[in-house]
Amino acid sequence: MNNSRWCVFAAALLLGLALGSDVRAQDRLSDAGKGLSLDHPEAEQLLLVKGDSETAGQLIDITGADAVELGERALVLGEAAESVLTETRRQDLFFDAGWRGRMLEACSDVENMRRSLQLVRPPERYANAFAEVVDGLRRYSIGTGMMEWAISEDQPRYAGAFDQFNAARRGMLAGVIQLLLEH
Repeated sequence: MNNSRWCVFAAALLLGLALGSDVRAQDRLSDAGKGLSLDHPEAEQLLLVKGDSETAGQLIDITGADAVELGERALVLGEAAESVLTETRRQDLFFDAGWRGRMLEACSDVENMRRSLQLVRPPERYANAFAEVVDGLRRYSIGTGMMEWAISEDQPRYAGAFDQFNAARRGMLAGVIQLLLEH
């Protein structure tokens, strides 16, 4: 054999060996992957939620009586969170597990109500008063966010939450009174 034929033969032999080993590797990988699933267990699944500025669909129209009831319930939830927070002024409870659990539950209640209020539309004549309630609950939500951060970071730095709660209560109370007067 001359040199060029020998080079062609060697290249073909190397190419054949490389392709053969690649096929065997793919077969082994395929065998190893049998029984595996790409489905995630429920604990690992993600829930995608659109941001507050985007409405996922149509707003739900409510009556004036519903607006009053929702406003009063939102005020009660905000005041409940504020009441739990106020306990820290009398006692050093920040690191108490029971207090933390109650505070986080109150924070969750406020946040759930805030989201619910964003899904409804009161009658036009109740709109301004209802907007005051929603704005007040948003301020409560800012305060609860401060509390959730302080608890998660184990840092009792939450003086701003008192200010947010106080302003939120005043605004929501004014909104609920306007709703009651309109009703």
